[in-house]
Amino acid sequence: MLTSVGFRELEVNDFISSLSHLQPDAVIGMVDIPAEKAGKNRIPKMIDRTELWLETLLRITEGSGTPVFAPILPVEIEQQRLYVQSIAEDMSTRLAGLAFYDSDLIPDMPSELESLPRLALDDPATPHSLLQAVARGVDIFTLVFPTEATDAGISLEFEFPGKTEVGEGGQRKPLANDMWATSGVMKVDTRPLVEGCNCYACRRHHRAYVCHLLAAKEMTAWVLLQLHNLHVVELFFNAVRKSIANGTFEEDCRTFTVAYEGEMPKQTGGGPR
Repeated sequence: MLTSVGFRELEVNDFISSLSHLQPDAVIGMVDIPAEKAGKNRIPKMIDRTELWLETLLRITEGSGTPVFAPILPVEIEQQRLYVQSIAEDMSTRLAGLAFYDSDLIPDMPSELESLPRLALDDPATPHSLLQAVARGVDIFTLVFPTEATDAGISLEFEFPGKTEVGEGGQRKPLANDMWATSGVMKVDTRPLVEGCNCYACRRHHRAYVCHLLAAKEMTAWVLLQLHNLHVVELFFNAVRKSIANGTFEEDCRTFTVAYEGEMPKQTGGGPR
């Protein structure tokens, strides 16, 4: 494992024994994924070790109530077909879900595993790629882009599905606003980060104040931005769930694609550290 103090070995038994102290909501089986792209001779070893570690984890945690997610390696399904079949035939009843290091593999999974929740570990970088992953069948995400936006001094502005009214030039709306861009009226803009937003930052403060905090390198700036950005993402997921329940998800995704730019703004200012 690569840690803050360099590489170190982690024994599978140490990993499993730590669960009783950490008491996690869910645990993902240990995986063997090299830092560099694996060659054809390395891939079978990756799969064999990962399967062995998963079997050990399930055996030791049996009866403990610990929810275990089986890791699916970022190699073609055909290359790990025997491992996947072993999960379907021998382990599925003891699993809480599947953890994908490449969510593009979800459509290729056997039908016997469709009932298990699917966790994506490949960190979609934009809400567009997040929606594509939802369409593939991802149930749970590890999201990095909201915090990356916060660190960059960027305020998220999107909603789902959004409105498709674009200007005469046909330009789409930005996904976010760079709060470091203080060359215009932002320094004296007393509107909230997003009009109509009900988060703490937007109810209590305004854009000019956040810009001032950023310029002063005051940590409160990034705290307020994180409160706002996580609120935007929470509302986004609420709307996605309603859209799926209403049977309008595909249409709403098309609306979102038309309404918003495909990329986040580029970082122009410094982060909190």
